[in-house]
Amino acid sequence: MPDDPEDPMRTAMRQMMGVFAQLDRGMTVAMLRRGRRIKGEKDQYAYGAPPYGWQAHKKELTEEEMEQAGRARARQLRPGAGGGRTDIHIQAADPSHNTEPFTVIIEAKGCWNRSLPTALAEQLVARYLRRPRTVGIFLVGFFDCDQWHSEKRPRCSPRHTRHQIEREQVHQAAQHASEVRVKVLDCRPPGVQTDHE
Repeated sequence: MPDDPEDPMRTAMRQMMGVFAQLDRGMTVAMLRRGRRIKGEKDQYAYGAPPYGWQAHKKELTEEEMEQAGRARARQLRPGAGGGRTDIHIQAADPSHNTEPFTVIIEAKGCWNRSLPTALAEQLVARYLRRPRTVGIFLVGFFDCDQWHSEKRPRCSPRHTRHQIEREQVHQAAQHASEVRVKVLDCRPPGVQTDHE
């Protein structure tokens, strides 16, 4: 209801509606707080939807078996400590054998990536390949051509050819006991895929 300078009663009614709406909201919030406090004093759960892995059962928070198993498996599969996520994580298991699954971790980098000289050793091997039955693939996308040059995607520095990058990464992979394969994909547009060594 808009105010009317010729009708002060209209303004007063609008203000009174606002006062009662605010009073109603305040009373509802106070009632909910009081109910949660009383339940808390009785050691009962009263705080909305339980987190994943838990359920409210007979006013108590209890573990939900299937969801807890899922949480435990997710923690088990999380590669390495210290955070970070793999780019591609593949697992395969042979159901006829009761063994741990075989895992392939693929770490991908663009040829411009500043961590390219160290990522195979410091990221793929050190962080993700510490578990048994786990192997790695270090995948480098080679985009180094005039059409890809920009401030966001600078050229490789110092400028390398696709073959030079592959040789350097294969040499690094051979230095580790972990099973690592290297592949450099030529991601340049058709017509510019000629390397000059």
